[in-house]
Amino acid sequence: MQLNHEEKDFIRQNIGADASQLMLQSKKYPDLDMKMLVNQIVCRQKLKDKLPSWFNNDDLIFSSPLSSEQCSSEQAAAYKASLFEGKTFADLTGGLGVDSCFLSKHFEKGYYVELSEELAQTSLQNFDALNVQNLEVKNSSAEDFLAEISTPLDIIYLDPDRRDEANRKLVAFEDCSPDLLGIKTDLLSKAKTVVVKASPMLDIKASLRQLPETIALYVIAIKNECKELLFCMKEGFEGEAEIRCVNLIGDKEEIFTFDYLKEQENPITFTSELKQYLYEPNTAILKGGGYRSVAMKFGLEKLHPNSHLYTSDQFIEDFQGRSFKIESHFALNKKEIKKQLKDKKASITVRNFPMSVADIRKKTGLSEGGDYYLFATTLNDEKKTLIKCSRV
Repeated sequence: MQLNHEEKDFIRQNIGADASQLMLQSKKYPDLDMKMLVNQIVCRQKLKDKLPSWFNNDDLIFSSPLSSEQCSSEQAAAYKASLFEGKTFADLTGGLGVDSCFLSKHFEKGYYVELSEELAQTSLQNFDALNVQNLEVKNSSAEDFLAEISTPLDIIYLDPDRRDEANRKLVAFEDCSPDLLGIKTDLLSKAKTVVVKASPMLDIKASLRQLPETIALYVIAIKNECKELLFCMKEGFEGEAEIRCVNLIGDKEEIFTFDYLKEQENPITFTSELKQYLYEPNTAILKGGGYRSVAMKFGLEKLHPNSHLYTSDQFIEDFQGRSFKIESHFALNKKEIKKQLKDKKASITVRNFPMSVADIRKKTGLSEGGDYYLFATTLNDEKKTLIKCSRV
C-alpha cells in the first residue's frame, strides 16, 4: 500500500481530528478509503511525541494503532542502539521496525524478523522510504528464524509481546511471546550478546535469578518516567550484573552505575535529623534499587530504610534526581498546615507514609500548585512527618 498525494494531504489536514467523528463524515469523501486513512491518522497521533521523525515523514505507512503504541520511543531507541555495534544483528520481534532501524545504523547487516505478514510488508516499504538498505525482512517466528540461522550473530535483540489474545497487559517473561525462558538456550548459542527489552514493572531481583547470564541491566527512564528494562546477556557468564540507571532528559543523559551484589554491602547512615537539603533520586535509580549506592556516592544520609529520601548539609550540584532546600517540617494537622502554607497550595509527594496524596489533600484542603513542595514521609525513628521544601 502506498499513499497518493490526496491521501497524504487528507491525513495532514486532519491529524488532530477525532477518529470517530471523521468516520461519521465518510459520506463527504466518497472517493477516499476512510477506514484506512483514519487508521493512519490514529497511528500517527500515537507517534507525534514518541517518534517525531517518523510522524513527520509522509511516505510512511502504519498497520495498527497497537504496534504504534508498543514501539520504542525515538529517544530510547537511539540510546539503546548507541550501546552496540558490529557486523550482524537480528531483531526477532520487529514490530513497527523502530529498534531495527536505529540498530541498523551501527551494524553492517541486520535482520528484521516479524511473525505478522502485514507488519512485515509495511515495514519493508517503510525501510525503503527511510533509505535503510542493510535490513533484510523475514516474515517468520523468532523460533523458526533461530532454527534457520547458521552463522552466529553479534547481537540478537527481542522485545517479547506483552499482550495476550484479549489485549491484556502481561509482565512475566514466561507469559510473553516468544517465551524468553523457553528459547533462552537457543538465543545464547546463536549470538555473542542477547539483548532483551522488558516491562519496567518487572521485579529486578527475581528477573536476574531467571536470567543469571545477565552481564548488564539498563533501567531506562525518559524525563524521569521509567520506560523499560534492558537485559544484556552472554552465554556462560556467571558474575554479578552491573545495574546502569539511565535518565534521558532532552540531550542530557543521567547515568548511575552500581554493582547489584555490592549494593547490599554498602555502608549507609539512617537519620531522623533533617539537614539543610533533601534529595530524591530519579526514577531509574529508584527502580534499579541503588538506594545504598546513591547515598555512598553523594555522601548522603537516608531518612529511613523504606523512605528513599536523603538529606545533607551540603548542596550537591550534580545529584541525579530532584534537589530541595528544606524550609521546615511538621506533623500532619490542619492548624500547622494553615500556618506553614498560607495559600493552601503545594506539590505533594508521598514516600513511605500511611496516606495517599489524595487522602492528604482531602484531609488538609491543600490544592496543587504554589511555591512549595511537601514530602510526606517517615523518619528513621518511625516519626511521620511533612517536609516543606523549595526546589533548588
